[in-house]
Amino acid sequence: MKKIYYIFILFIIFSTGTVSAQKMKIIRCTTPTIIINGEKLTIGDTFDKNSKISWISSKQVLIAKDPNGYMVRYTSSQETEKSTFFTSVLNTQYKELSSRDFDTNGIDGKYIIDKQLILPTGLNADTKYTVELHYTIDGKENIYKAKLSADNSTMIIKKKIFNNKYKETIKARIIAYDKKSNQEILLSNNIEFIHIERAIIPD
Repeated sequence: MKKIYYIFILFIIFSTGTVSAQKMKIIRCTTPTIIINGEKLTIGDTFDKNSKISWISSKQVLIAKDPNGYMVRYTSSQETEKSTFFTSVLNTQYKELSSRDFDTNGIDGKYIIDKQLILPTGLNADTKYTVELHYTIDGKENIYKAKLSADNSTMIIKKKIFNNKYKETIKARIIAYDKKSNQEILLSNNIEFIHIERAIIPD
């Protein structure tokens, strides 16, 4: 009886570990295939987030998307710890926002954008707001108005913020304005956006 009990406990532990393993979907790669955990994978395939990647070149780059839609850039320099500015900017786990509560630093960080990015706001559902991104690109100041969801819980940021200048890294301030009181609410003062066309370029 005890043997059956222990087998059952091990089954539960194994099942929990399997469910909690985070699957990443390959979105872009600088090579047609990439070896992950000994398997040859290509665009559209999935792998566990902490899998072993077998790099064939220091110039190989992989971009994958987590279940929440946030993209992560993987390179061999993450393992060899080469330090260049571009590597330090992009070799970051690009925020798993659904796993944490929103706070004053909730959306600060670095993000890859392909077509669009959806970020939480922490705004009240029963208040009307305008949300603006203030940033400089190609030496010009820009203001982009993000679209809010019906309940104000999220905002959509589209790739047009780059104005087709995809080699630029955008550092922005995101401010919400209460339409009734005109009160300013700083949503982020330390956020960066990198277009996927820039992120896929080797270091």
